[in-house]
Amino acid sequence: DWYCTDPNRFDTDGDGRSDGEELLAYYTNPLVSDNKQLWEPPVQLTSALSDETRVATDSRGNTIAVWNTDNNEVWSRRYDANTGQWSASERIQTGAVASDIAMDMYGNATVVGKESGGTQRVLAQRYSVTDKRWLSAQPVSDQQGDPVVAMYSLVGQGETIVAWIQSVAGVQSLMTNRYDVRAGVWSGPTPLQSTSASIGNFSMASSLYRVALAWDKTENGVGHVWASLYDPVAKTWSAAQNIDAAVTTGSN
Repeated sequence: DWYCTDPNRFDTDGDGRSDGEELLAYYTNPLVSDNKQLWEPPVQLTSALSDETRVATDSRGNTIAVWNTDNNEVWSRRYDANTGQWSASERIQTGAVASDIAMDMYGNATVVGKESGGTQRVLAQRYSVTDKRWLSAQPVSDQQGDPVVAMYSLVGQGETIVAWIQSVAGVQSLMTNRYDVRAGVWSGPTPLQSTSASIGNFSMASSLYRVALAWDKTENGVGHVWASLYDPVAKTWSAAQNIDAAVTTGSN
């Protein structure tokens, strides 16, 4: 099922509360015993100088952490919820800087970032829970950008969308690229909105049914918040909409 619970057991995690009670009454994870839902002692993941640490988790509590080093390497460790152990540190990219990571409910993950030199293209690298390994990083843009990523599972495991802002010849564009897990390919960079105004902060989030993307756009000193929704079945973005009243820039 959607929550990965055991259809043959009314209490998948064996904590004495039914899966339905946990989801609808207690708002706890039906896959993890309520007796274990406490903060564990902190674990040092690396002794090297690092920054920009990012973390993501799936519906069973499996977790992946990624971080950058000062020599433009991206490293990762994975937490196995079944064993309660972190994997050894693994270098997954060189000559790159990671900026975001997402996981779907099954444990597939995608880390995104950009090249540390050259054109600084946007890079995406996928972790396959089936293969139990990181696949090769792939460029998903032909221009520089600082990306964010979201994953969803309505269509298939590992469906992914990457978004970033790029500027070419005075025109700023909010770009997206989608990984089609069934075809095993990226669909290609697609502009969601292009403007001579300034596109600022942007953020993306996902659920089983939708991916939402929101961003700031400022023109003549006046800012608005815009948003668009992605339909995984139709594989289309809704028309971008202004969702707020005008906000004058220069104040918090």
